[in-house]
Amino acid sequence: HRVRVLSRSGATSTDRVEHRRVDAADAAAVTDATTGAAALYNAVNPAYHRWTTDWPPVAAALLAAAERTGAVLVAMSNLYVYGRPTGPMTPESPLAATDAKGRVRVAMWREALAAHEAGRIR
Repeated sequence: HRVRVLSRSGATSTDRVEHRRVDAADAAAVTDATTGAAALYNAVNPAYHRWTTDWPPVAAALLAAAERTGAVLVAMSNLYVYGRPTGPMTPESPLAATDAKGRVRVAMWREALAAHEAGRIR
């Protein structure tokens, strides 16, 4: 497989990894750069104080690119979505975010899950 890394800097490409400078919030640019990909791995991490402003357009762009290209969207999350659990966390634990960072991650998760359940993304 070929590996293509999209980043703000567009680091120098090597024999094994192609780098492209792309604004992760630009759905058209992300779609163009990922056309033909088997999978999109979301490794974006805005600064914590910018999550509420930076994550929504980035998440929307990634969902759009996954839908338009047919590539699998692979996204990791974190524990912010669970708030302050009182017991062990399991896959059935409620999404009970208690702060803005958690709420933005919950919204991202729900949007991605809805797109998946509607058959728009994999």
